[in-house]
Amino acid sequence: MNIQNIPTTLFKRINRKLCLVVAAIALVTAGGMGFASATPSSSGLVAHWSFDQSSGTTLTDNSGNGHTGTISGTPTSAAGKISNALTFKGTDAVALGNITQIDNVSQLTLATWMKRTTAGSNVFVGKQASNQDAGIEAYSDGKVYFDMSKGSSAYGTVSLNDTAWHHVALVFDGTQTGNANRLKAYVDGVQKTLAFSGTISTLTSTSTTPFNIGKMSGEYSNGQVDDTWLYARALSQAEVQDLMQPVADILAPTIPTNVGATAISQNQINLSWTASLVPLTKTPDLPPAPHILTRFGLTTRQVTKAPIVPLQPPQLWRQRQHLPQVSLQRQVQ
Repeated sequence: MNIQNIPTTLFKRINRKLCLVVAAIALVTAGGMGFASATPSSSGLVAHWSFDQSSGTTLTDNSGNGHTGTISGTPTSAAGKISNALTFKGTDAVALGNITQIDNVSQLTLATWMKRTTAGSNVFVGKQASNQDAGIEAYSDGKVYFDMSKGSSAYGTVSLNDTAWHHVALVFDGTQTGNANRLKAYVDGVQKTLAFSGTISTLTSTSTTPFNIGKMSGEYSNGQVDDTWLYARALSQAEVQDLMQPVADILAPTIPTNVGATAISQNQINLSWTASLVPLTKTPDLPPAPHILTRFGLTTRQVTKAPIVPLQPPQLWRQRQHLPQVSLQRQVQ
């Protein structure tokens, strides 16, 4: 329902408040303008390693699929991009064994937060054998390699050699045609043009080479790794961007309640409602806490509490603290 196109005379009627309440409900529930969760579906999810544990010799798989990692060496837990991260110092790694769900499949997504210790230091996530690769390498030549080979060397690269945190995602779809369609790379949510070497296959490797974090082909990392996701399907760009968020929401918010409308003048109305809430569910060991995820179709708004910060179009806001009420104002022509 487009409030902008409603005639002004409608708001002069005795029942205009009721009409506005209905309009507000339609606004927050209509397709493309309603409430939405902030992560992709769990469909195809193989593993999620949050690195939020601060001690121990194993790395928990927060997906519940049991891909627990064994930590070797002495990596340290430190503040990361999202809560804690593991810091690798050149002799450390996490061994995750052969993950069969990503062997010989036509689609795969690997997304991770990574940070070099110094320019030119290595950071590795994935599996690699002789021309049997599936992984992401921030390498010493200042490039990031997106490896996807089966029998012959094949990969794409982008130049990225600073020491900032970056969200790096490899999306493979062997059902497509051509390297650029089969292998896509995203850095901080933005798709990058890859420089390719070799031909990207239609399927991932059948190699039983173990999947590792911090080590590939005998080389070790000097840097940090935080939240890492592995899917046996090709995620969209929007889904990759969702994985960048501090909280991985898996529950859809409820429809807002107490929708109301107040006529301020002949050509101005105020809409308000109680914000919907859903618990934080990033990791099972964290207590629930309220947050808000809201999508509005109005261009003029008033917020009664802290400001909501825009994240991405179409007009998507996220506020991690509890806002009991959001009030919106629209000038009606």
